Amino acid sequence: PEGSIVNIMAGSGSGKTTIVNEIVLEIIENKNRNLGVLTLEADAGEYGENLLSRKLGQKLSLISDPLEKHALITSDSVRQIAFELFNNSDGTPSFYLIDDRGDFGAIEEKIEELIISCNVDTIIIDVLTDIFAGEGLDYQQKFMKWQKSTIKAYPGLIFINIIHSRKGGSGQQSASNGGILSEEDMTGSASQYQSGAINLVLQRDKVNADPIERNTTYVHLTKNRPTGETGLACKLYYDNETHTYYDFNTYKAMYPEKFAGDF
Repeated sequence: PEGSIVNIMAGSGSGKTTIVNEIVLEIIENKNRNLGVLTLEADAGEYGENLLSRKLGQKLSLISDPLEKHALITSDSVRQIAFELFNNSDGTPSFYLIDDRGDFGAIEEKIEELIISCNVDTIIIDVLTDIFAGEGLDYQQKFMKWQKSTIKAYPGLIFINIIHSRKGGSGQQSASNGGILSEEDMTGSASQYQSGAINLVLQRDKVNADPIERNTTYVHLTKNRPTGETGLACKLYYDNETHTYYDFNTYKAMYPEKFAGDF
């Protein structure tokens, strides 16, 4: 919803960024929002390669031969696809990227610059946890308060925060083994999930022996302030070769031979 904070949480390596890239591509292709992305895990080159992989339907990082990879990326067809991905028809950028490895104290100013100077109305922070690393709870609470006040100052603005989960306690099934997380498992201050109008929690058993289960992500809607409806939002399947998420049932219908039995 416009004028809201959306939090997406999962364990490390559970596919948070890949799912968010699907959202980024959707926004770029529909051109119904002006997007700004703050990337703190991947640099600009890595981020661009990940998006281009999704657009091409071919995971570029799987190409081991650097000459083969270079030949593909520099081919006329891929150059054209990349140009259309990263640019609007009038030549303006399809989205704006902050690739920051410096002073996190200036993050708020840089985000506001995107909003004011570039008319950005959707901000994705990937990952919010990196901004909070080494900071106390007071700083985290102030940052979330800043997000809420910024939404009020710029009507229609949306923040999408990507958040790591904390390490599971003794006897608790870990997120990497498919453990079901709660909002309280977000790393850092409780002000994060309390500030969210929408909270999504991803569940994936990334070490499961079954390749189907290993690449299946369950998306739980744990907070939904607009309507109050919560529960399992969707079930997604990740195809590594094409670097693409599919609705699970859609993928199963496309490739029934991969499913030996009911799942």
